[in-house]
Amino acid sequence: MTTIHPGMVFGPLLSDDIDGASAELLTKMINGKIPALPDAYFTVVDVRDIAKLHVESLTNNKSDNKRIIATSPKGINIMEISNILRKNGYVKAPKNFIPTKMINSLAPFNKEMKSMAAMVNRGSYDADITETISIFDWKPIPLEKTLIDMGSSLKQIECKWTNKRVMTKVLLHLQIHNLTTINFNSTMISQSRKEIYV
Repeated sequence: MTTIHPGMVFGPLLSDDIDGASAELLTKMINGKIPALPDAYFTVVDVRDIAKLHVESLTNNKSDNKRIIATSPKGINIMEISNILRKNGYVKAPKNFIPTKMINSLAPFNKEMKSMAAMVNRGSYDADITETISIFDWKPIPLEKTLIDMGSSLKQIECKWTNKRVMTKVLLHLQIHNLTTINFNSTMISQSRKEIYV
């Protein structure tokens, strides 16, 4: 058995579900919903690399009984991700950091800030992926490509949702219009019948 241990997973989505941590984060960054970022680091990996390593581990005996680390060799600052997004046209991605002093001062009173403080205070860190590269001859997808493809994927999903909302409004409008027409016609028929019998 082989166990694949990924960093934070980014990359294009297979479904319209954006409730995952990285999809939700990137969606908010792209749409300008996050005004500033914590000065935090984490290692990242493309979802397609994870899928590929899982498939290859089925036939590669060298990975048997191994714990395979699949992530970037160095921690990536979240602002680097935001800079890449802005460089590729996502101008609403944040430019500023949340002051670390503010995060630390709020941490004792807020669960989310406590978690954020732990990430910030950990600082940058590295991951040893030499064994992963050796066993699988692994060449990770570059971070910029991962983020570009994920951004495109999220835009397509957002477009689908927008179209669905528009169609829902149109259908609702048509239903209301049809009900009004039916009621109007029913009233006219009733009046006509009264006139006939009078």
